[in-house]
Amino acid sequence: MPTDAKWNERDHRWTFPSGASLSFGYLEYENDIYQYQGASYNFIGFDELPQFSLRQYSYLFSRLRKALGNPIPSRMRGTGNPGGIGHEWVKERFIPDKNGSKNSDKRMFIPSKLIDNPHLDADDYRENSLSNLDMVTRARLEDGDWDISESGGIFKRDWFSIIESLPYQDIVRTIRVWDLAGSEPSNSYPDPDYTVGMKVHLLRSGKLLISDIIRVRVNSGEVERQVAKAAELDGHPTRIRIEQEGGSAGKSVIENYQLRVLRGYTVIGKKATGSKLDRAKPASAFAEAGHILLMRSAWNEPFLQELASFTGDGKLHDDQVDTLSAAYDELLVYTPEFEGDIA
Repeated sequence: MPTDAKWNERDHRWTFPSGASLSFGYLEYENDIYQYQGASYNFIGFDELPQFSLRQYSYLFSRLRKALGNPIPSRMRGTGNPGGIGHEWVKERFIPDKNGSKNSDKRMFIPSKLIDNPHLDADDYRENSLSNLDMVTRARLEDGDWDISESGGIFKRDWFSIIESLPYQDIVRTIRVWDLAGSEPSNSYPDPDYTVGMKVHLLRSGKLLISDIIRVRVNSGEVERQVAKAAELDGHPTRIRIEQEGGSAGKSVIENYQLRVLRGYTVIGKKATGSKLDRAKPASAFAEAGHILLMRSAWNEPFLQELASFTGDGKLHDDQVDTLSAAYDELLVYTPEFEGDIA
């Protein structure tokens, strides 16, 4: 857009015909604040404020001053997405809590989400950009979620050891647990849940070994094909547990798999009870003790990422956590039907 303002490349400053100027600076390191000693600004704006420390932000208030008689009020403003080194202090200072209250009525927070930008191709951005990010970053950038954490604290990545080969001679029982809640992405629901099938072995040592995870978002017909194919590859000794939804519809789904899709295999339909968090706690304690192993594979990173971010509040995808909880329950809690079996 044409302007009468003049740009000074050396000073990184626009100067307007009125004499007003707009300067651009940096704060790469903590002590960079001192390059602004002696300066006076009527307005200071931070781009991506959570990328700065509280000390950097606070010090710049000392540079916010104006000449006597200047009618324009002095202002400090900032923009930013959740995340970064300053996430916690920005959240505490500006972001209202779940009750809608904040520390000071003088600190205004104006939220903005992806859907608020009418000039952006939101579907393209979700599909080609946001879909490539981890769950936490995606939730922060798409939904402006300040509450989501890099670590939910229920599981930690370093609790899980990764092994290179399957110890066939040490396997006592094997189960494949399916959570069928997933669906295909659509314009109205671009980030649905996943269908997850997790294969878990109980070893003679008493530890659990996860050897395979299937994680897809496809239609129901393709789900049936994936489940049937996995059963064929796993073999008949591998029991199959499917998480059963409530009501007659959930019962019909289980019967469909037992009588048609997985006919000839041992299929268990079981309803999940209690909260996701309560169901995950036993597996969490078992993992913390170092008793859950992983076979090295491409699914390791998405699995560990989901577990590390799990908080139990349903804000992020937790289908893999649910299947792990169910596998733990089936192999270590509810085991009468397995007595004497060797997979």
